[in-house]
Amino acid sequence: LGFQSDLGGISNEIKHLQSESMLMSVKIKNRRAVEDELKKLLQNMVVSDALIVGICQEKVSERYLEYLRQLDEKIKFTRDQNPFNESLNIPPPCETAAAQDIEPQLERLRLKAVAKVRAFLLEQFSTLRKPKTNLNMVQQNILLKFTRAVEFLQNHAPAVYSEVKNAYAETLSQVHTIVFRSYYSNMLRVKTPGVAVADVIAAGDVFVRETYDGYAEYAGVRTKPSGATSFLGLGQDSKPKYTSMYSPPIRKGGKGGKTDNFISQRQAMLGLPDSKPLVVRDSTNYYFECIFRSVQKHLMDSATSEYLFTIDFFPQATNTQNREIFNQIFAKTLSLCLENLENYLYNCYDVVALLLMIKVTQSHQLIMERRRVPCLDGYFDHINMMLWPRFKRVYEHNLKSMENAINSTNTLGPIDIVQPHYISRRYAEFTSAVQLLSSQLQSKDEMLGRNSIALREQFVALLKALASQGEKFRVLTTEKSKLIFFINNFDSVLSTFSEVKLPKESPDIEYFESLLATDTELYIEAELLDCYGRIINFVKLQEGDDSQNPAFDEVQALVNDFNVNWKSGLELLNSAVQTYFQEDTSVSVLKQMLTQLLLYYTRFLDVAKKFGYDKKVTGLVSISAIMEEIKTKT
Repeated sequence: LGFQSDLGGISNEIKHLQSESMLMSVKIKNRRAVEDELKKLLQNMVVSDALIVGICQEKVSERYLEYLRQLDEKIKFTRDQNPFNESLNIPPPCETAAAQDIEPQLERLRLKAVAKVRAFLLEQFSTLRKPKTNLNMVQQNILLKFTRAVEFLQNHAPAVYSEVKNAYAETLSQVHTIVFRSYYSNMLRVKTPGVAVADVIAAGDVFVRETYDGYAEYAGVRTKPSGATSFLGLGQDSKPKYTSMYSPPIRKGGKGGKTDNFISQRQAMLGLPDSKPLVVRDSTNYYFECIFRSVQKHLMDSATSEYLFTIDFFPQATNTQNREIFNQIFAKTLSLCLENLENYLYNCYDVVALLLMIKVTQSHQLIMERRRVPCLDGYFDHINMMLWPRFKRVYEHNLKSMENAINSTNTLGPIDIVQPHYISRRYAEFTSAVQLLSSQLQSKDEMLGRNSIALREQFVALLKALASQGEKFRVLTTEKSKLIFFINNFDSVLSTFSEVKLPKESPDIEYFESLLATDTELYIEAELLDCYGRIINFVKLQEGDDSQNPAFDEVQALVNDFNVNWKSGLELLNSAVQTYFQEDTSVSVLKQMLTQLLLYYTRFLDVAKKFGYDKKVTGLVSISAIMEEIKTKT
């Protein structure tokens, strides 16, 4: 019993010791918590001499930011209503006598720090105005280091913060405006002259003759007298050897040169949408779309850099506030760019430049999306709303020129049965330029398809009006001569499409191939009727619904006539084709013509055989003899 009593006492003692130990642990923990909070209180309630000297006497530098951090913590602590754990039951610092004692001193230090930071930042902003200052380097290497100073102003001097923010925005606004105005002015000095308002598809003969040297080679007419000046103010030697602003140089015979087509040349000069901005170092001239791309690229890079910098430099600003800061900085610059573009568009009649600028704008929108920088979204929308309506207006301007020319064909120069009219090539160059470039756009306009159909219909109507004009002046006196005129002009259009590598599935190619095939068949029929009319009419009569049994003498007379005249007829056909068509076309037409002749003769033999005359008539020319002669001609 005594032993059990001793064990029970020991057990109770152990329990008591455990309870005491736990109680002591809680007390130590609470005392340490109170110690930490009191230590925090004492540290923030004491303003050291080093902090006072640092805030008041030292210059603003990276070291000065540490003083700002300490001062920021003390100010926030003394104004905090509940900085301690509620369970500790410690009164807020703002209610303590110590806080009330140091509040005036902290306020004086706050005012001093705000004044020094304000002066420092404004001084740094003023350096950005100096010529040839590298903005990005100053922003990244200097200003970003003082983001804590900007936060200090935002937390403890909102009015001064707004002043500094507005000063920065105003400074950068002036800097960017000056830079872009100067850059654009310099680029305009090397701008290639644009398309004149009169330089439409159906431009008058006098204008085209005086503006493009290629007109003489293409149309086979006399150029203007030496020493005269052209419409664009260029001397005789400086006129482009083109037929329009959209064409490559042409070679004799009306076929395009072997050089890259004009669109490829302009796209090569334009470069990639993300290429570096142009720098004017020599006398190289650039089309306006090159200047536009360069200005836009410069603007995108500046806007991206500035937008990302403002996010970092004003870290507590919301997205809306960041957008407002950016708009403050770039509002004048964007207005300047839009004004410059508007001034150009007012007198712009170059569809290639317009389509290339639309293409560049779409590409730049994608680039900014990939950068995840939305600050230029509205600007790009505005650009598109300026470019598309102008393109439509210029397109309709050219369409209207075709409509007007139908009623004034006497202004379109001489009409030749052999040489394609210069309007045909100008139409083909304009159409192919629009189609090639519009096919590269990411978003297209349904208007293009409708206007393309209207344009080619007006072109065909204009050719018919020119044919009537030719008839009036006794150049195209027969239906056959009109067919030759149409064939040469349709062939010219298709040749130009081929030169610029317009896709074969293009509706315009299909349309003109169909017209060319139809008129070629009609011309071949007309030529064959002139040389072999008796035998062809006989075949058609016998194959028709009103056919009658022919007399043997009639068939024999036809055989005799063909036997005597078939070779001379081939000579006449060959001579006519060589006279009326260019080399490549003449070969194709002659092959079709002789093939059609062979078919007619074969059908004639079938008719003779049908009535049993094939064994009775004498002097039949064999198919093999005709084919052999055809081989020599082709």
